[in-house]
Amino acid sequence: MPTPMDSLQLLNNLSRNILRARPGEVTPETLSPIFPHLDSARIPTRVRPSSADRVQVQLGICALLVVTACDIHLHDDPVLVARILEPDGWPCIWKWIHFLHDKFIVGDAYGATAYASAVNAIGRTLQALGRATASRAVVTGTPGVITLVTKRWLHDGGHGREGGSPYMPPGENGRTFANALTSLLNSEGGGRPDSVMPQVLDAANGDTKLIATTALGQLREALAMESTYLILLHLSLVNCLSDTTHPHLHIALLDEGTIPTVIQVLSWCNARPLHKASASLMLLCHSNIIVAFNSINGPLWVVQALNSGFLPALLRSGNFLHRVDHPFIVSLLTSMLSELLLQHLIFRSILRAVRRALKQVEKQNVGTAAASGVLWDVWTQFKARAEERLCLLDAWDTAGGRHKHRICNQVNCQQEDDQMTKLCSGCFGPMYCSKACQRLDWPVHRERCKASRKLLQDGLRARLDDGDLSFIRFIVDGEIRRRLPGVVKDARTKGVSLNMLVLEFDFSAVPMDFRVKDIFDYEVDPIPDHDGDLQDILRRAVDSGGESMAARTLIPQGEMSASLVSLIDIELFLDASATT
Repeated sequence: MPTPMDSLQLLNNLSRNILRARPGEVTPETLSPIFPHLDSARIPTRVRPSSADRVQVQLGICALLVVTACDIHLHDDPVLVARILEPDGWPCIWKWIHFLHDKFIVGDAYGATAYASAVNAIGRTLQALGRATASRAVVTGTPGVITLVTKRWLHDGGHGREGGSPYMPPGENGRTFANALTSLLNSEGGGRPDSVMPQVLDAANGDTKLIATTALGQLREALAMESTYLILLHLSLVNCLSDTTHPHLHIALLDEGTIPTVIQVLSWCNARPLHKASASLMLLCHSNIIVAFNSINGPLWVVQALNSGFLPALLRSGNFLHRVDHPFIVSLLTSMLSELLLQHLIFRSILRAVRRALKQVEKQNVGTAAASGVLWDVWTQFKARAEERLCLLDAWDTAGGRHKHRICNQVNCQQEDDQMTKLCSGCFGPMYCSKACQRLDWPVHRERCKASRKLLQDGLRARLDDGDLSFIRFIVDGEIRRRLPGVVKDARTKGVSLNMLVLEFDFSAVPMDFRVKDIFDYEVDPIPDHDGDLQDILRRAVDSGGESMAARTLIPQGEMSASLVSLIDIELFLDASATT
């Protein structure tokens, strides 16, 4: 029978061999030596551990480290995963993890020197088991796992261990549990039960701000250290936590500055030498921003991104990608400019941010073919379209739009320069030229701010700014004047009554899609209206005796669309068409 020292040597050699093994060389038989040492009956139960207990704990930890050595092999080997999930595998592993946590991390029965060993064994084991879809589903579905990892991450990663540990570098335990949590929260392959994110929230006692500040604080610290590995780790965790199916947490992260922080990471990445990790960072940055843009109140986050330097950073990414072969990221960034940002040029607030962003691009000289690299062609198209819409914005201003909807929301402010205005940080609605104006307007704005903020936090659509609505109607009125004569001529040729038709302008499509639809196409419609009730407008059109018809405008609101509906006075618009 082997001595404890022989067993320790065997387990250590096994870990080293697995780390050097090629894909397919690690089999269930390879792991057979670890399972006797993981037997839960071997977990010490004495209050004061004996020498034999300490040896048994060493063997248990070494057995866990063999599992961690299987990290990359678990990802592609379902047979190996199935073996670890058998009754003498994961159920026993979890009991060992629970024991190490209670006795080594929370308690100190085994002395301070054991703390680092426990943190390493727990964190790396759970990280490895999170790699494969099947094992991740089982591990995260085990009661207590997510709670334990989240609490340790929040405690150690956010504030450090009480009293400190001379055996762990500062923040190292936080990084270990951040790695474990990132691996377990990964939804790739669908191996994450729906109950996982609620468990994360419960572990923080529902404090979404604590989760957000911890995650973003770690990311900012990593950025300050200029460590590519740590930035990649903490950005991955931020992306995992940015789950739009849990809007309270997603909004908390956005509130705490996810977008400006991610853009800082993107700018840092653009300035670094070519590296495989840089491409991964770039993909994570843009993926995070796309999730925000596609959330239900996406236009708010588009404004924040543009005001935080996103456009220059995006163009510099094009220059970076010009030197590497990464077609997926090129496709992602191309669609960002040619579709996602382009479809948002219907909003006045976004156009004002675009105007400022274009000046940043010009000042930083990144809008050239040399600077924007693979994005040059799509950038020139975006810029041309943006300048067209900015001309319409100027026309709206000239027609009284700016006068009716002030630059600064403070009623007595006469500010006409919108370069220094900032959104209310509470509801991201009204804009103010200064903190002084915001304080003066707060008694008036308070209730609406609270109501809008609750909608944001609950993942509900916030009301569009009055200025945005006015500008959208201004654009649509121009489209109606341009298209109505042709519609009238075609309808009369076919003998169709105009009040039975609906003009539909879909600005969520790029380019804008115009359709003439039958009124009966709208008997059942799932798209919410921002102003006016669609069915009421349709009834009024039918009852008008041919004098009016309905118009509907679809506008982007994240991955969905919202609509504006209006009743058109046909003769009035035809007269306006004749004079333009």
